[in-house]
Amino acid sequence: MKKTLHKAVLLALAAVFVLPFTACKRTDPPADVDANYAWLPSNLAANGWTDSSDLPSWTQKTLSLKAWNGNQSGAKQYTSSEDKVWPELERLTGVGIDKRASVDNNGVSVSVAYENMVAADALPDVGFGTFEMAGIIDPRDVYDLTEYVQKYCPTILRRMPESVWGMSHVNGGKAGKIYGVPFGLGNIGLSVVDPEADPARTKPFEFYEDYYGKVYVREDILQDVFAKYYPGEKAYTAAELENIYMENGAFTEEQLLDVGKHITNADEFYGFLDKIYGVIHDSATAAKYALPLGKSVTPILANDGQDRDTWSLMSVLWPRLMGASGALNTMYSYWDADAQTVKVMARQPFFKDYLEDWAAMVAEGRLTNNDGAVLTFQNIQSKLNKGHYAVTYENALAAGQVALLDDTAGREGEQVRYRKVYLKIEKDPRFEFFAQREPQPQSFLIFKTVPEGDIPQILQWLDLQQSEIGDRLLAWGPRAGGLWTEENGARRYTSEDLKKQMVDEVNTIGSLVERYNLSNGRVESPQWTFPFFYCGGSKEHPLATYSSGRSREDVESMYSSAAVTPHTDVQVQIARRACMWTWTDADLPGIQEMWSQRGTVEQALQKVLISKTQGQPGFNSAYNNLIIALNTVGWQDEYFAGAYTDTFKKLNSAYLSGFVKG
Repeated sequence: MKKTLHKAVLLALAAVFVLPFTACKRTDPPADVDANYAWLPSNLAANGWTDSSDLPSWTQKTLSLKAWNGNQSGAKQYTSSEDKVWPELERLTGVGIDKRASVDNNGVSVSVAYENMVAADALPDVGFGTFEMAGIIDPRDVYDLTEYVQKYCPTILRRMPESVWGMSHVNGGKAGKIYGVPFGLGNIGLSVVDPEADPARTKPFEFYEDYYGKVYVREDILQDVFAKYYPGEKAYTAAELENIYMENGAFTEEQLLDVGKHITNADEFYGFLDKIYGVIHDSATAAKYALPLGKSVTPILANDGQDRDTWSLMSVLWPRLMGASGALNTMYSYWDADAQTVKVMARQPFFKDYLEDWAAMVAEGRLTNNDGAVLTFQNIQSKLNKGHYAVTYENALAAGQVALLDDTAGREGEQVRYRKVYLKIEKDPRFEFFAQREPQPQSFLIFKTVPEGDIPQILQWLDLQQSEIGDRLLAWGPRAGGLWTEENGARRYTSEDLKKQMVDEVNTIGSLVERYNLSNGRVESPQWTFPFFYCGGSKEHPLATYSSGRSREDVESMYSSAAVTPHTDVQVQIARRACMWTWTDADLPGIQEMWSQRGTVEQALQKVLISKTQGQPGFNSAYNNLIIALNTVGWQDEYFAGAYTDTFKKLNSAYLSGFVKG
């Protein structure tokens, strides 16, 4: 539904959706853009230029763009009081963003946000986002940039992999067309898309697909488990693992599976939880894990809040316990290697078994409880931050993987870490260990509120940001900014605090990174930029160029199954995953509407998880309601075995030999 909205609906939407800008046409003459940009490798070499400060300033008209961020709703607003990047981009191209007049999704989906802007006759100048942008590419509102990109984006054409041009949020579902300019390549290793990147140096920007699953365990409890049940064996602490990495730069399989060697199937995982319960309630250690009101630490969290979906538990943890290696087999959809079709995992008998087992665990209240059904995510997070759960999993973690034991008598103010623990559960033959090998870009659209003559100037601004000079600018700032010195080709920050925030502590935006608007390689830049690689990662980023090439924060990626036990011999490469939320109507008509009804399924799953408090009849009734919900929204095996599987094969036509039998 785009401009075909009924007039009454348009008026109603317009009445409730007010943007800080309204559509208008600029009439000043366009700039003269010749596309022989100073940042092209040939020009850099001819002039000996190595930094953006060397390049000549733009001397023609300037543009201040009103932008729509289709990735965010109500995200934190950063203040870059000494921005080194935006002013330099404006100096070189004359283009900037009017941040105060720009908007995000305002709490709704991309498609609804777009409809609201159409209704209010208030489209922005430019918009950017992920695959969802495909659903709003309407030639009546968005420019066809095909010829312009061919002429004015030489750097983007040179660096972007061929596969991105066939993606629907780039070509609008029309082969050979370009509506969205790709940027920010993700879900891929940097060395795969940049042939000059040395993967030994760019480890922070390589994309790792774990073969083994993992959980996070309070390490004080883990130490007590080993003392009680595995005397004489070693379970490393997080600090010990960091020291091993800083000394050796890598881990051994023994170090990765120090705990996981005891957990080779789901039953052994439940046995591990039982051991955790044992130390929590052992008379020798119980006082360490006592909580107010006579309660104790719970062995594992079941779901992360009544206001959240069930993804963390049922798509992150359960498939790994089943032997569904990698991250591309989920509760919603997976490729069944035996049936040779895509199936809905939530419909399968083995998934029903997990639902029943965990519903029984919730009802018993011994290894887990019903917190996830009665508390909000905020409440759950507060408990995680105080260490109330011994084991948790990705997407449901204590902040910084550290708990402050304010609720534990005698331990108030004490901090304990959650340590990553890999499970040595091998791949089950019914699943494939998929690895996505074609990158996922974001896309940048130019709306027809912009005079057509201004398109070349906007495209040169994008082209600069995706150049090698742009890589350096986003991470270091310009030489004239004074943040770094260079000796024998090696750049070093003049501030040790800035170095720490750009190399050692990069999981959040540091105060200096915010002040200068730099890209730390892990979090998107404080002020919007449009780099070649996700979060401004590059072969010349400080994470890749500082001397040791090692950071304690690298332990999170290097202490991994992907880095230590990659199992590439059983890894199957694909272009696009079987997950419907990554598809658009351009891939399979009607799929976006089908995915939009996920809430109906999630509500039914939540009810199944707590159903055994009413005995077996309660579970049977709740499970039947789940199947009814799946049927109601169209998530049926017949559909997935037919049109859905056909589309999955089409999207992966170049990779079929890896997983299609016969």
